[in-house]
Amino acid sequence: MTDTPRQIALEILNRVEKEEVHADLLLSKYFKRRTDLSSREKALITELVYGIIRWRGSIDWVIEQFSTYPNRRISRSVRNILRIGIYQILYLSNIPISKAVYTTVDLAKSLTDEKIASMVNGILRNVDRSRAKIKYPSLQEDPVKAIVVQYSHPVWLVERWLHQYGINETISLCKANNTPPPFTIRTNSLKISRKELIKNLLKEGVECEPTPHSLEGIILHQPADITRFSSFQKGWFMV
Repeated sequence: MTDTPRQIALEILNRVEKEEVHADLLLSKYFKRRTDLSSREKALITELVYGIIRWRGSIDWVIEQFSTYPNRRISRSVRNILRIGIYQILYLSNIPISKAVYTTVDLAKSLTDEKIASMVNGILRNVDRSRAKIKYPSLQEDPVKAIVVQYSHPVWLVERWLHQYGINETISLCKANNTPPPFTIRTNSLKISRKELIKNLLKEGVECEPTPHSLEGIILHQPADITRFSSFQKGWFMV
């Protein structure tokens, strides 16, 4: 059976954690090898991997709130399965909750046993039902822990920023860090002007706009498989 996007995301997350390799390198290798993946499947895998890495600290806090097992007693693979489910529930509004739950439980069933799959199912459903009641550390009582957990940043960095900038600026910096950068390409000005390239991209159905500072940059509004664009195949831009 062909691996699903969530299975591939799980494999990458497990390897990132176990082998301490960069996610972008693994994503590139998987996408080169798996030519059968659609652009939508690649986008989901990318979103799950980067999103979970970005919000791992906050997600793990939620797991601890709803699991009867301490995090250290949950295997790496099961912990990442839970992260995949919780990330979809709390951070991906475009995926129905029911789909987020059953696909994650199916993933657990395919890789573990019924007991673990049942635990995953119970935790995910409880997270969905009680998301408004999730208790985070108090900003007034423990600003370091509160910011570390809610904005998923390392303790040493939060402590440094709090010392240098105070609470409000530290929170602003964390929010900025957690905002995914826009997907940007660079016009090959030896072959085409940026204005003409934008016209061609729009004809191909790609929503885009010029970057405000670089004279050759273009921001793509939605992630896409750029290799299928005729403008890419003609060498009119690079990433």
